[in-house]
Amino acid sequence: MLATILPTVVRSSAELPAEMFGRPTTLVLTIGGLVGLPILYWILGAIAGILMALIYNLAAGWLGGLEIEYE
Repeated sequence: MLATILPTVVRSSAELPAEMFGRPTTLVLTIGGLVGLPILYWILGAIAGILMALIYNLAAGWLGGLEIEYE
């Protein structure tokens, strides 16, 4: 979602220069967002998954976990 909003914000901002290092700012930020944001989401998702697994395993060890009986 941020990757679709970011170019609009950059275009409407009068404070940003029209060009950054010889490249159009909007293009650089759009491509950077399209490449960088999925990688950032993957990293943050992996960290969140590891933390949730750690919390679950600690709680299951402390409380005894779940017991399921079936025939």
